[in-house]
Amino acid sequence: MKKVKFPAAPPYFIMVCLALIYFTLASSLSFAATALEKKSEELKSVTKKIQGLSSNISQAKSQRQKLEGQLKIIELSISNLSNHLVRTKKNLHFEKNRLHHLNQQHIEYDQQLQQQKVMLGQQVRAAYMLGENQYLKLLLNQKDPQSLSRLLMYYRCINSTRIKIIKQINKTLDELAVNQAQIKIQSDRFAKAFEKEQSQNLNLQHRFKQRKSVLSKLDKKIETKSEKLQQLIINRADLQKLITQLKRKSHAEHFTLPNIALARMKGKLHWPTHGPITKNFGYVMDDSGTTYNGVFISAPMGQPVYAIYAGKVVFADWLRGVGLLVIIQHDKNFMTLYGHDHSLLVKTGEYVKQGQEIATVGKTGGYLNTGLFFQVRDDGRPLNPRSWCS
Repeated sequence: MKKVKFPAAPPYFIMVCLALIYFTLASSLSFAATALEKKSEELKSVTKKIQGLSSNISQAKSQRQKLEGQLKIIELSISNLSNHLVRTKKNLHFEKNRLHHLNQQHIEYDQQLQQQKVMLGQQVRAAYMLGENQYLKLLLNQKDPQSLSRLLMYYRCINSTRIKIIKQINKTLDELAVNQAQIKIQSDRFAKAFEKEQSQNLNLQHRFKQRKSVLSKLDKKIETKSEKLQQLIINRADLQKLITQLKRKSHAEHFTLPNIALARMKGKLHWPTHGPITKNFGYVMDDSGTTYNGVFISAPMGQPVYAIYAGKVVFADWLRGVGLLVIIQHDKNFMTLYGHDHSLLVKTGEYVKQGQEIATVGKTGGYLNTGLFFQVRDDGRPLNPRSWCS
């Protein structure tokens, strides 16, 4: 077989081919370098955006925590102001009744004085009718001893009565002077109590406006359902963490227990406040699959909240998502929770009786509807309150 021989390429052709290959490689390398540089810039831009988003998330979280801290301070302040206002109103009512009593007493003293003046006038007229010298004439007249004795007795009676009336008038005048001084003191007290009530009302209204403003800002921070669900999960985790801590503490401590264990009172207990149950145990919230592990009793602001059974207050403070909250430990396992309160009337460590008023109905914790969040727990697990309260 013969080998085919190709003619040798001219030198200039080889140089042209090499030049073309060089320019092609150079262009490819330049394009690759440009593409790499572009990707690098895009990566830097994405990294910067991620850092910016992380910073925004961190800042938003910090702002939300700050707003929640403000809400806690405001709602605790509202609770304290409400309690002070209740006491001031009671004091104002007492001062008002006391002032009314003193004014009535003043009227009675004045009427008594007028009667005494009339009686004294009658005595003076009687003495005048007898005449100034009549008493001496009677003494000199010895004709009728019996008549003389009778007239002398009459004179002594008139004088004695007159002296008695004068003493009564002086006493009434003294009592009137004391009464007027007491009225002045009581009027000042009433005015101060009224001024204090007005001031506390203004402070309370100011705090309510602040609360509304903070809630509005908080709502803007949570816009999507996923954010609301996430916040709900965080709030529930906080509550569960608190329950776990209290449960651990209750097993370590010894405290006075009710005579009858709460387990034996199932179905025999009264509800902590009056009103319709608008959220039942197990209610699914916001299509999220998250269930309500208590009940919500709709009731007006300030309505009393009562302990359903005797026990020890193990928590009386503000908690995120629940607001002002009272937790009562009834024995080693059972506890009841009363949340969204407007004001707290008991303190941590205090023992309460069945039916004792422990709080008032509210909407704290950022809640919009007024009512009571109520739970029954056994060893930390939520139970249906309808099984316990009749």
